[in-house]
Amino acid sequence: MTDTCSTAPVVDVLCIGAGFSGLYAAYKAAEQGWTVAGFETAPDVGGTWFWNTYPGARCDVESIYYSYSFSEELQQEWTWSERFAPQAEILSYINYVADRFDLRRHFRFDTKVIAANWLPGEHLWELTLDSGDTRRGRYLLAGSGGLSTPKAFDVPGLENFTGLTVSTSRWTISLDELAGKRVAVIGTGSSGVQCIPLIAEVAAHLTVFQRTPNYVFPARNAPIPAETVSEIKSKYPAIREECRQSPGGIPDRPVTDCAFDVSDEERQERYERAYERSGFLGVGAEFADLLTNPEANETAAEFVRQKIRQIVHDPRTASLLEPLFHPLGAKRSCFGTDFYETFNRPNVSLVSLRDEPIATMTSDSIITEGGSYDVDAIVLAIGFDAFTGPPVRTQRHDAGGRQAPGRVERRRAHLPGRHDRGIPQLLHDRRPPEPRAGEQRRRDDRAGGRLDRRPDRPCRGRGQRRHRSHPRGPGRLGGHHRGHGQPDAVRHHRLLVPRLQRDR
Repeated sequence: MTDTCSTAPVVDVLCIGAGFSGLYAAYKAAEQGWTVAGFETAPDVGGTWFWNTYPGARCDVESIYYSYSFSEELQQEWTWSERFAPQAEILSYINYVADRFDLRRHFRFDTKVIAANWLPGEHLWELTLDSGDTRRGRYLLAGSGGLSTPKAFDVPGLENFTGLTVSTSRWTISLDELAGKRVAVIGTGSSGVQCIPLIAEVAAHLTVFQRTPNYVFPARNAPIPAETVSEIKSKYPAIREECRQSPGGIPDRPVTDCAFDVSDEERQERYERAYERSGFLGVGAEFADLLTNPEANETAAEFVRQKIRQIVHDPRTASLLEPLFHPLGAKRSCFGTDFYETFNRPNVSLVSLRDEPIATMTSDSIITEGGSYDVDAIVLAIGFDAFTGPPVRTQRHDAGGRQAPGRVERRRAHLPGRHDRGIPQLLHDRRPPEPRAGEQRRRDDRAGGRLDRRPDRPCRGRGQRRHRSHPRGPGRLGGHHRGHGQPDAVRHHRLLVPRLQRDR
Protein backbone atom coordinates (compact mmCIF):
# COMPACT_ATOMS: atom_id res chain seq x y z
CA MET A 1 0.00 0.00 0.00
CA THR A 2 1.64 3.20 -1.15
CA ASP A 3 -0.87 5.95 -0.30
CA THR A 4 -0.31 7.87 2.92
CA CYS A 5 -3.32 8.00 5.21
CA SER A 6 -3.53 11.78 4.99
CA THR A 7 -3.92 11.74 1.21
CA ALA A 8 -5.57 8.39 0.63
CA PRO A 9 -9.10 8.41 -0.78
CA VAL A 10 -12.10 6.80 0.86
CA VAL A 11 -12.13 3.08 0.04
CA ASP A 12 -14.95 0.61 -0.28
CA VAL A 13 -13.59 -1.85 2.28
CA LEU A 14 -11.39 -1.37 5.34
CA CYS A 15 -9.88 -4.65 6.53
CA ILE A 16 -8.20 -5.41 9.85
CA GLY A 17 -5.81 -8.35 9.64
CA ALA A 18 -3.87 -10.15 6.89
CA GLY A 19 -4.49 -13.74 7.89
CA PHE A 20 -6.74 -16.22 6.10
CA SER A 21 -9.85 -14.03 6.42
CA GLY A 22 -8.24 -10.72 5.56
CA LEU A 23 -6.45 -12.03 2.49
CA TYR A 24 -9.59 -13.68 1.16
CA ALA A 25 -11.61 -10.51 1.79
CA ALA A 26 -9.04 -8.48 -0.14
CA TYR A 27 -9.12 -11.00 -2.99
CA LYS A 28 -12.91 -11.00 -3.26
CA ALA A 29 -13.21 -7.22 -2.97
CA ALA A 30 -10.59 -6.64 -5.66
CA GLU A 31 -12.28 -9.26 -7.84
CA GLN A 32 -15.47 -7.20 -7.66
CA GLY A 33 -13.63 -4.01 -8.50
CA TRP A 34 -13.86 -2.58 -5.01
CA THR A 35 -11.04 -0.65 -3.39
CA VAL A 36 -9.44 -2.10 -0.26
CA ALA A 37 -7.24 -0.74 2.52
CA GLY A 38 -5.99 -3.38 4.94
CA PHE A 39 -3.92 -3.07 8.09
CA GLU A 40 -1.83 -5.72 9.83
CA THR A 41 0.10 -5.54 13.11
CA ALA A 42 2.71 -8.06 11.98
CA PRO A 43 5.42 -7.23 9.42
CA ASP A 44 3.93 -9.69 6.91
CA VAL A 45 0.92 -11.85 6.11
CA GLY A 46 -0.04 -14.93 8.10
CA GLY A 47 -2.26 -13.85 10.96
CA THR A 48 -2.06 -16.23 13.89
CA TRP A 49 0.28 -18.47 11.87
CA PHE A 50 2.83 -15.65 11.71
CA TRP A 51 2.98 -15.54 15.53
CA ASN A 52 2.33 -19.18 16.46
CA THR A 53 5.86 -20.53 16.15
CA TYR A 54 6.15 -22.53 19.39
CA PRO A 55 7.59 -26.06 19.13
CA GLY A 56 5.09 -28.51 17.70
CA ALA A 57 2.63 -25.87 16.47
CA ARG A 58 0.35 -27.31 13.82
CA CYS A 59 -3.28 -27.21 12.81
CA ASP A 60 -5.69 -29.78 14.24
CA VAL A 61 -7.88 -29.64 11.12
CA GLU A 62 -6.63 -31.75 8.24
CA SER A 63 -4.60 -29.82 5.68
CA ILE A 64 -6.85 -30.51 2.70
CA TYR A 65 -9.76 -28.85 4.53
CA TYR A 66 -7.76 -26.06 6.17
CA SER A 67 -7.12 -24.28 2.89
CA TYR A 68 -8.74 -21.98 0.35
CA SER A 69 -11.32 -23.26 -2.10
CA PHE A 70 -11.87 -20.14 -4.24
CA SER A 71 -9.34 -21.11 -6.92
CA GLU A 72 -9.16 -24.52 -8.58
CA GLU A 73 -5.76 -23.55 -9.99
CA LEU A 74 -4.48 -22.91 -6.47
CA GLN A 75 -5.83 -26.26 -5.28
CA GLN A 76 -3.98 -28.06 -8.05
CA GLU A 77 -0.74 -26.08 -7.63
CA TRP A 78 -0.31 -26.52 -3.89
CA THR A 79 0.52 -29.91 -2.37
CA TRP A 80 0.27 -30.52 1.36
CA SER A 81 2.94 -32.79 2.80
CA GLU A 82 1.24 -34.01 5.99
CA ARG A 83 -2.22 -34.87 7.25
CA PHE A 84 -1.97 -32.04 9.79
CA ALA A 85 0.23 -29.25 8.48
CA PRO A 86 2.85 -27.71 10.78
CA GLN A 87 3.01 -23.96 11.33
CA ALA A 88 5.88 -23.39 8.90
CA GLU A 89 4.04 -25.10 6.04
CA ILE A 90 0.81 -23.21 6.71
CA LEU A 91 2.71 -19.92 6.73
CA SER A 92 4.43 -20.89 3.47
CA TYR A 93 1.01 -21.59 1.98
CA ILE A 94 -0.33 -18.19 3.06
CA ASN A 95 2.72 -16.47 1.59
CA TYR A 96 2.27 -18.40 -1.65
CA VAL A 97 -1.36 -17.25 -1.87
CA ALA A 98 -0.40 -13.64 -1.15
CA ASP A 99 2.23 -13.74 -3.91
CA ARG A 100 0.12 -15.68 -6.39
CA PHE A 101 -2.76 -13.19 -6.24
CA ASP A 102 -0.72 -10.05 -5.46
CA LEU A 103 -2.58 -9.41 -2.19
CA ARG A 104 0.12 -7.62 -0.20
CA ARG A 105 -0.51 -4.45 -2.21
CA HIS A 106 -3.80 -4.04 -0.32
CA PHE A 107 -2.20 -4.00 3.13
CA ARG A 108 -0.11 -1.74 5.29
CA PHE A 109 2.04 -3.85 7.64
CA ASP A 110 3.55 -3.06 11.04
CA THR A 111 0.40 -1.06 11.64
CA LYS A 112 -2.04 -1.51 14.51
CA VAL A 113 -5.65 -0.33 14.46
CA ILE A 114 -6.40 1.19 17.86
CA ALA A 115 -9.89 2.60 17.27
CA ALA A 116 -12.77 2.39 14.82
CA ASN A 117 -15.45 5.07 14.65
CA TRP A 118 -18.69 5.08 12.69
CA LEU A 119 -19.40 8.52 11.17
CA PRO A 120 -23.20 8.57 10.76
CA GLY A 121 -23.32 11.85 8.86
CA GLU A 122 -21.02 10.50 6.17
CA HIS A 123 -21.97 6.81 6.44
CA LEU A 124 -18.30 5.91 6.72
CA TRP A 125 -15.99 4.05 9.06
CA GLU A 126 -12.86 5.81 10.27
CA LEU A 127 -9.92 3.83 11.60
CA THR A 128 -7.33 5.36 13.90
CA LEU A 129 -3.91 3.77 13.57
CA ASP A 130 -1.09 3.57 16.10
CA SER A 131 0.81 6.13 14.02
CA GLY A 132 -1.96 8.66 14.65
CA ASP A 133 -3.13 8.53 11.03
CA THR A 134 -6.72 7.82 10.10
CA ARG A 135 -8.29 6.02 7.15
CA ARG A 136 -11.92 6.00 5.99
CA GLY A 137 -14.01 3.41 4.19
CA ARG A 138 -17.60 2.41 3.53
CA TYR A 139 -17.41 -1.04 5.08
CA LEU A 140 -15.27 -2.42 7.89
CA LEU A 141 -14.27 -6.08 7.99
CA ALA A 142 -12.86 -7.22 11.32
CA GLY A 143 -10.62 -9.99 10.00
CA SER A 144 -8.43 -10.14 13.08
CA GLY A 145 -9.47 -13.73 13.70
CA GLY A 146 -10.26 -15.54 16.89
CA LEU A 147 -6.73 -16.43 18.00
CA SER A 148 -4.65 -13.28 17.73
CA THR A 149 -4.81 -11.52 21.11
CA PRO A 150 -2.52 -13.19 23.71
CA LYS A 151 -4.16 -13.95 27.02
CA ALA A 152 -2.85 -12.02 29.99
CA PHE A 153 -1.21 -14.06 32.75
CA ASP A 154 -2.62 -12.72 36.02
CA VAL A 155 -0.94 -14.91 38.63
CA PRO A 156 0.92 -12.72 41.15
CA GLY A 157 4.69 -12.94 41.32
CA LEU A 158 5.60 -13.43 37.68
CA GLU A 159 7.47 -10.14 37.79
CA ASN A 160 9.73 -11.63 40.47
CA PHE A 161 11.02 -14.38 38.21
CA THR A 162 14.39 -13.55 36.66
CA GLY A 163 14.83 -16.61 34.48
CA LEU A 164 13.68 -17.11 30.90
CA THR A 165 9.96 -16.47 30.31
CA VAL A 166 8.23 -17.11 27.00
CA SER A 167 4.62 -17.46 25.87
CA THR A 168 3.35 -19.91 23.26
CA SER A 169 1.24 -17.14 21.74
CA ARG A 170 4.34 -14.98 21.13
CA TRP A 171 7.20 -17.47 20.89
CA THR A 172 10.54 -15.68 20.59
CA ILE A 173 13.22 -18.32 21.26
CA SER A 174 14.55 -21.53 19.77
CA LEU A 175 13.93 -24.86 21.44
CA ASP A 176 17.68 -25.17 22.00
CA GLU A 177 17.49 -22.33 24.53
CA LEU A 178 15.53 -24.65 26.84
CA ALA A 179 18.06 -27.48 26.57
CA GLY A 180 19.49 -28.60 29.90
CA LYS A 181 17.19 -26.28 31.88
CA ARG A 182 14.58 -26.91 34.53
CA VAL A 183 11.48 -25.85 32.64
CA ALA A 184 7.93 -25.18 33.82
CA VAL A 185 5.05 -25.28 31.35
CA ILE A 186 1.88 -23.68 32.68
CA GLY A 187 -1.19 -24.83 30.78
CA THR A 188 -2.32 -28.01 29.03
CA GLY A 189 -4.58 -26.65 26.30
CA SER A 190 -3.84 -27.07 22.62
CA SER A 191 -0.49 -25.25 22.63
CA GLY A 192 0.65 -27.01 25.81
CA VAL A 193 -0.33 -30.42 24.43
CA GLN A 194 1.72 -29.77 21.30
CA CYS A 195 4.86 -28.29 22.86
CA ILE A 196 5.20 -30.34 26.07
CA PRO A 197 6.53 -33.55 24.39
CA LEU A 198 9.20 -31.61 22.45
CA ILE A 199 10.30 -29.55 25.44
CA ALA A 200 10.57 -32.73 27.53
CA GLU A 201 13.07 -34.13 25.05
CA VAL A 202 15.58 -31.30 25.66
CA ALA A 203 14.89 -30.12 29.22
CA ALA A 204 16.85 -31.37 32.21
CA HIS A 205 13.52 -31.53 34.00
CA LEU A 206 10.03 -30.47 32.94
CA THR A 207 7.30 -29.62 35.44
CA VAL A 208 3.84 -29.30 33.92
CA PHE A 209 1.31 -27.19 35.82
CA GLN A 210 -2.22 -28.20 34.88
CA ARG A 211 -5.52 -26.73 36.00
CA THR A 212 -8.19 -28.54 33.97
CA PRO A 213 -7.37 -31.87 32.30
CA ASN A 214 -8.74 -32.12 28.79
CA TYR A 215 -9.54 -34.95 26.41
CA VAL A 216 -6.39 -35.42 24.33
CA PHE A 217 -6.53 -37.72 21.31
CA PRO A 218 -3.57 -38.94 19.25
CA ALA A 219 -3.24 -36.84 16.11
CA ARG A 220 -2.18 -39.81 13.96
CA ASN A 221 -0.25 -37.35 11.82
CA ALA A 222 1.65 -38.77 8.85
CA PRO A 223 2.92 -37.79 5.41
CA ILE A 224 0.26 -37.82 2.69
CA PRO A 225 1.13 -40.50 0.10
CA ALA A 226 1.48 -39.33 -3.51
CA GLU A 227 -1.45 -41.46 -4.66
CA THR A 228 -3.66 -39.91 -1.96
CA VAL A 229 -2.62 -36.44 -3.08
CA SER A 230 -3.61 -37.28 -6.66
CA GLU A 231 -6.94 -38.64 -5.55
CA ILE A 232 -7.66 -35.56 -3.44
CA LYS A 233 -6.83 -33.18 -6.27
CA SER A 234 -9.08 -35.08 -8.66
CA LYS A 235 -11.99 -34.84 -6.21
CA TYR A 236 -11.50 -31.35 -4.77
CA PRO A 237 -14.84 -29.93 -6.06
CA ALA A 238 -16.77 -32.79 -4.44
CA ILE A 239 -14.72 -32.52 -1.23
CA ARG A 240 -15.41 -28.79 -0.95
CA GLU A 241 -19.13 -29.25 -1.55
CA GLU A 242 -19.25 -31.89 1.15
CA CYS A 243 -17.51 -29.50 3.52
CA ARG A 244 -20.00 -26.73 2.73
CA GLN A 245 -22.91 -29.01 3.55
CA SER A 246 -21.38 -30.10 6.85
CA PRO A 247 -22.14 -28.26 10.13
CA GLY A 248 -18.47 -28.53 11.11
CA GLY A 249 -16.94 -27.41 7.83
CA ILE A 250 -15.27 -30.78 7.27
CA PRO A 251 -16.83 -33.87 5.67
CA ASP A 252 -19.36 -35.30 8.06
CA ARG A 253 -19.74 -38.96 8.98
CA PRO A 254 -23.47 -39.24 9.69
CA VAL A 255 -24.45 -41.73 12.35
CA THR A 256 -27.98 -42.56 13.39
CA ASP A 257 -27.58 -45.16 16.11
CA CYS A 258 -27.15 -44.26 19.76
CA ALA A 259 -24.59 -45.46 22.26
CA PHE A 260 -26.98 -47.84 24.02
CA ASP A 261 -28.44 -49.23 20.80
CA VAL A 262 -25.49 -51.61 20.63
CA SER A 263 -23.94 -54.07 23.06
CA ASP A 264 -21.13 -53.08 25.40
CA GLU A 265 -18.72 -55.14 23.31
CA GLU A 266 -19.71 -53.52 20.01
CA ARG A 267 -19.59 -50.05 21.54
CA GLN A 268 -16.07 -50.70 22.83
CA GLU A 269 -14.95 -52.00 19.43
CA ARG A 270 -16.35 -48.93 17.68
CA TYR A 271 -14.63 -46.59 20.12
CA GLU A 272 -11.37 -48.45 19.48
CA ARG A 273 -11.71 -47.99 15.71
CA ALA A 274 -12.64 -44.33 16.16
CA TYR A 275 -9.66 -43.83 18.47
CA GLU A 276 -7.34 -45.23 15.82
CA ARG A 277 -8.96 -43.03 13.18
CA SER A 278 -8.88 -39.97 15.48
CA GLY A 279 -9.65 -36.45 14.29
CA PHE A 280 -12.91 -34.59 14.86
CA LEU A 281 -14.82 -37.57 13.42
CA GLY A 282 -13.29 -39.88 16.00
CA VAL A 283 -14.60 -41.05 19.38
CA GLY A 284 -16.75 -37.98 20.01
CA ALA A 285 -18.65 -38.50 16.76
CA GLU A 286 -19.17 -42.26 16.95
CA PHE A 287 -22.79 -42.18 18.16
CA ALA A 288 -25.66 -39.79 17.49
CA ASP A 289 -26.49 -39.06 21.12
CA LEU A 290 -23.08 -38.36 22.64
CA LEU A 291 -23.88 -34.64 22.90
CA THR A 292 -27.49 -35.06 23.95
CA ASN A 293 -27.44 -37.92 26.45
CA PRO A 294 -25.12 -37.51 29.46
CA GLU A 295 -25.02 -41.24 30.14
CA ALA A 296 -24.08 -41.95 26.53
CA ASN A 297 -21.42 -39.26 26.71
CA GLU A 298 -20.03 -40.89 29.81
CA THR A 299 -19.35 -44.13 27.90
CA ALA A 300 -17.09 -42.23 25.50
CA ALA A 301 -15.50 -40.15 28.26
CA GLU A 302 -14.70 -43.24 30.32
CA PHE A 303 -13.20 -44.89 27.24
CA VAL A 304 -10.74 -41.98 26.99
CA ARG A 305 -9.95 -42.20 30.70
CA GLN A 306 -9.24 -45.91 30.32
CA LYS A 307 -6.78 -45.09 27.55
CA ILE A 308 -5.01 -42.62 29.82
CA ARG A 309 -4.71 -45.21 32.59
CA GLN A 310 -3.31 -47.72 30.07
CA ILE A 311 -0.72 -45.27 28.70
CA VAL A 312 0.47 -43.48 31.86
CA HIS A 313 2.36 -45.82 34.17
CA ASP A 314 2.06 -43.91 37.46
CA PRO A 315 -1.51 -44.24 38.79
CA ARG A 316 -1.53 -40.88 40.53
CA THR A 317 -0.26 -39.02 37.48
CA ALA A 318 -2.81 -40.83 35.33
CA SER A 319 -5.62 -39.83 37.69
CA LEU A 320 -4.58 -36.17 37.50
CA LEU A 321 -4.66 -36.32 33.70
CA GLU A 322 -8.14 -37.85 33.52
CA PRO A 323 -10.77 -35.30 32.38
CA LEU A 324 -13.50 -35.31 35.03
CA PHE A 325 -14.82 -31.78 35.01
CA HIS A 326 -16.68 -31.53 31.70
CA PRO A 327 -18.35 -33.93 29.26
CA LEU A 328 -16.55 -34.98 26.10
CA GLY A 329 -17.35 -32.34 23.49
CA ALA A 330 -18.32 -29.57 25.93
CA LYS A 331 -14.88 -28.07 25.28
CA ARG A 332 -12.79 -28.45 22.17
CA SER A 333 -10.75 -31.63 22.42
CA CYS A 334 -7.00 -31.53 21.82
CA PHE A 335 -4.93 -33.59 19.40
CA GLY A 336 -1.29 -34.32 20.09
CA THR A 337 1.60 -36.68 19.55
CA ASP A 338 2.92 -38.65 22.54
CA PHE A 339 1.31 -36.26 25.03
CA TYR A 340 0.32 -38.83 27.63
CA GLU A 341 3.42 -40.94 26.91
CA THR A 342 5.57 -37.94 27.85
CA PHE A 343 4.51 -38.29 31.49
CA ASN A 344 6.28 -41.66 31.62
CA ARG A 345 9.64 -39.94 31.17
CA PRO A 346 11.75 -39.75 34.36
CA ASN A 347 12.42 -36.04 33.79
CA VAL A 348 8.73 -35.03 33.68
CA SER A 349 6.41 -34.33 36.60
CA LEU A 350 2.85 -33.03 36.86
CA VAL A 351 1.37 -30.54 39.32
CA SER A 352 -2.39 -30.11 39.69
CA LEU A 353 -3.31 -26.47 40.17
CA ARG A 354 -6.65 -27.59 41.50
CA ASP A 355 -4.82 -29.26 44.38
CA GLU A 356 -2.16 -26.60 44.89
CA PRO A 357 -2.77 -23.25 43.15
CA ILE A 358 0.17 -20.97 42.44
CA ALA A 359 0.66 -18.52 45.28
CA THR A 360 3.61 -16.50 43.96
CA MET A 361 7.00 -16.78 42.30
CA THR A 362 10.53 -15.98 43.35
CA SER A 363 13.53 -15.23 41.17
CA ASP A 364 14.06 -18.95 40.49
CA SER A 365 11.00 -20.89 41.66
CA ILE A 366 7.23 -21.24 41.51
CA ILE A 367 5.56 -21.33 44.92
CA THR A 368 2.24 -23.16 45.17
CA GLU A 369 0.03 -23.75 48.17
CA GLY A 370 1.56 -27.22 48.36
CA GLY A 371 5.25 -26.67 47.74
CA SER A 372 8.09 -24.98 45.86
CA TYR A 373 9.42 -25.86 42.40
CA ASP A 374 12.82 -24.64 41.24
CA VAL A 375 12.84 -23.63 37.57
CA ASP A 376 15.15 -21.87 35.14
CA ALA A 377 12.53 -21.13 32.47
CA ILE A 378 8.75 -20.70 32.36
CA VAL A 379 6.64 -21.40 29.29
CA LEU A 380 3.20 -19.78 29.49
CA ALA A 381 1.01 -22.10 27.43
CA ILE A 382 -2.15 -20.19 28.26
CA GLY A 383 -3.20 -19.39 24.71
CA PHE A 384 -5.29 -16.48 23.51
CA ASP A 385 -8.14 -14.25 24.62
CA ALA A 386 -10.13 -16.27 22.12
CA PHE A 387 -12.72 -14.96 19.67
CA THR A 388 -13.97 -11.91 21.57
CA GLY A 389 -10.51 -10.63 22.50
CA PRO A 390 -9.58 -8.89 19.23
CA PRO A 391 -12.81 -6.88 18.75
CA VAL A 392 -13.01 -5.95 22.42
CA ARG A 393 -9.42 -4.65 22.39
CA THR A 394 -10.22 -2.33 19.46
CA GLN A 395 -12.17 0.74 20.61
CA ARG A 396 -15.29 1.05 18.50
CA HIS A 397 -18.01 3.68 18.59
CA ASP A 398 -21.51 3.29 17.24
CA ALA A 399 -23.79 5.73 15.41
CA GLY A 400 -24.60 7.57 18.64
CA GLY A 401 -20.95 8.10 19.46
CA ARG A 402 -21.10 5.57 22.29
CA GLN A 403 -18.12 3.35 22.85
CA ALA A 404 -19.15 -0.08 21.65
CA PRO A 405 -16.66 -2.67 22.99
CA GLY A 406 -18.74 -3.79 25.97
CA ARG A 407 -21.83 -3.98 23.86
CA VAL A 408 -20.05 -5.78 21.03
CA GLU A 409 -18.57 -8.15 23.58
CA ARG A 410 -22.00 -9.10 24.91
CA ARG A 411 -23.43 -9.70 21.44
CA ARG A 412 -20.41 -11.62 20.17
CA ALA A 413 -20.58 -13.87 23.21
CA HIS A 414 -23.79 -15.23 21.73
CA LEU A 415 -23.51 -14.94 17.95
CA PRO A 416 -19.98 -14.39 16.64
CA GLY A 417 -20.04 -13.93 12.90
CA ARG A 418 -23.16 -11.75 12.77
CA HIS A 419 -23.68 -8.05 12.25
CA ASP A 420 -24.08 -5.85 15.34
CA ARG A 421 -27.28 -3.86 15.75
CA GLY A 422 -26.62 -0.15 15.89
CA ILE A 423 -23.17 -0.60 14.36
CA PRO A 424 -23.83 -0.58 10.61
CA GLN A 425 -21.62 -1.87 7.82
CA LEU A 426 -19.39 -3.79 10.21
CA LEU A 427 -18.66 -7.40 9.28
CA HIS A 428 -17.02 -10.09 11.43
CA ASP A 429 -14.99 -12.98 10.10
CA ARG A 430 -16.23 -15.53 12.59
CA ARG A 431 -19.03 -18.04 12.02
CA PRO A 432 -21.50 -18.63 14.88
CA PRO A 433 -19.71 -21.41 16.80
CA GLU A 434 -20.49 -23.30 19.99
CA PRO A 435 -20.09 -21.30 23.23
CA ARG A 436 -16.48 -20.64 24.21
CA ALA A 437 -14.97 -20.85 27.66
CA GLY A 438 -13.64 -17.30 27.70
CA GLU A 439 -16.96 -15.85 26.53
CA GLN A 440 -18.89 -17.72 29.21
CA ARG A 441 -16.38 -16.58 31.82
CA ARG A 442 -16.83 -12.92 30.87
CA ARG A 443 -20.61 -13.25 31.00
CA ASP A 444 -20.44 -14.76 34.47
CA ASP A 445 -17.90 -12.20 35.67
CA ARG A 446 -20.24 -9.37 34.69
CA ALA A 447 -23.14 -11.07 36.42
CA GLY A 448 -21.10 -11.49 39.57
CA GLY A 449 -20.79 -15.24 39.01
CA ARG A 450 -17.82 -17.28 40.14
CA LEU A 451 -16.73 -19.98 37.74
CA ASP A 452 -14.22 -21.22 40.27
CA ARG A 453 -17.05 -22.02 42.67
CA ARG A 454 -17.26 -25.72 42.05
CA PRO A 455 -20.02 -28.09 43.22
CA ASP A 456 -19.43 -30.92 45.60
CA ARG A 457 -18.18 -33.25 42.89
CA PRO A 458 -16.79 -33.21 39.36
CA CYS A 459 -19.11 -33.46 36.41
CA ARG A 460 -19.78 -37.14 35.94
CA GLY A 461 -22.32 -39.56 34.59
CA ARG A 462 -23.86 -42.63 36.15
CA GLY A 463 -21.34 -45.08 37.49
CA GLN A 464 -18.29 -42.82 37.21
CA ARG A 465 -15.93 -43.05 40.13
CA ARG A 466 -14.72 -40.02 42.01
CA HIS A 467 -11.00 -39.40 42.30
CA ARG A 468 -9.61 -38.63 45.71
CA SER A 469 -6.81 -36.82 43.93
CA HIS A 470 -9.30 -34.12 42.88
CA PRO A 471 -10.39 -32.56 46.17
CA ARG A 472 -13.16 -30.06 46.38
CA GLY A 473 -11.87 -26.57 45.96
CA PRO A 474 -11.50 -23.71 43.52
CA GLY A 475 -10.06 -24.45 40.11
CA ARG A 476 -7.55 -21.65 39.69
CA LEU A 477 -4.06 -20.84 38.58
CA GLY A 478 -3.18 -18.69 41.52
CA GLY A 479 -4.47 -16.03 43.87
CA HIS A 480 -6.78 -14.58 41.21
CA HIS A 481 -9.64 -17.03 40.80
CA ARG A 482 -9.90 -17.64 37.05
CA GLY A 483 -10.79 -21.31 36.92
CA HIS A 484 -12.93 -23.18 34.42
CA GLY A 485 -14.98 -25.05 36.99
CA GLN A 486 -17.71 -27.55 36.30
CA PRO A 487 -20.49 -24.92 36.10
CA ASP A 488 -18.79 -23.47 33.02
CA ALA A 489 -18.69 -26.83 31.28
CA VAL A 490 -22.26 -27.67 32.19
CA ARG A 491 -23.48 -24.41 30.71
CA HIS A 492 -21.56 -25.18 27.54
CA HIS A 493 -23.16 -28.60 27.35
CA ARG A 494 -26.68 -27.28 27.87
CA LEU A 495 -26.23 -24.58 25.27
CA LEU A 496 -24.55 -26.89 22.80
CA VAL A 497 -27.13 -29.65 22.81
CA PRO A 498 -30.16 -27.68 21.51
CA ARG A 499 -28.03 -26.14 18.76
CA LEU A 500 -26.84 -29.56 17.58
CA GLN A 501 -30.36 -30.94 17.72
CA ARG A 502 -31.52 -28.15 15.43
CA ASP A 503 -28.59 -28.68 13.08
CA ARG A 504 -29.33 -32.38 12.77
